[in-house]
Amino acid sequence: MFGCFLMTLNRYTAVCHPLRHDDMWTTLAVSVLLLADIVIAFAAFTPLYSNHFVYKPCLNGWALKGRSESIEGIRIMSSVVTVIFEMTSLILIFLAIYGLRKYGNGHIIRTDKSLILVTAINCALSMLECIYDISFLLNIESESVAFLKWIASQYEAYSLLIMTSNAFTIVFLSRAVRQEILHRWRLRTPTTTQIMPATT
Repeated sequence: MFGCFLMTLNRYTAVCHPLRHDDMWTTLAVSVLLLADIVIAFAAFTPLYSNHFVYKPCLNGWALKGRSESIEGIRIMSSVVTVIFEMTSLILIFLAIYGLRKYGNGHIIRTDKSLILVTAINCALSMLECIYDISFLLNIESESVAFLKWIASQYEAYSLLIMTSNAFTIVFLSRAVRQEILHRWRLRTPTTTQIMPATT
């Protein structure tokens, strides 16, 4: 989520503030932000590492009783942070799209549009997951609301898309990566050797 927000902010500054873009996104700044992304991801869910499942004996063996500690606080925190970050990302996306209207067509502009489109899809997927978490925390029965029922039924699908979206994004946007894949998997055409008759 934090990486998605950084990508949105990067495209926003590239489109709306091109003169300050290179000064903001230096190699050192990007390295620090990536390190902060990893540290925040682990630190935010530190309580989960010591939280384990509890089982109880039953006639057929063991049944899941629950967790040793409640994780509702973590889920509320993640939902609130997700809503704030994704709403901010959507605002930046709309501003970037509005800023692209004054530019013509070109390879860089097409790349910016593609990056913004992929980022918008990631935001939408994250919002779906956030709606699912909030409905679960508020004890809203998904069976009574058609939209929540649909989200619950598609949870595994969009969770998979969220986890694999970065890999698809790189292949979709990077021409060099696509050419490398085609080069490695391209079938070699057979060559024939023609022997010319000797002349006397």
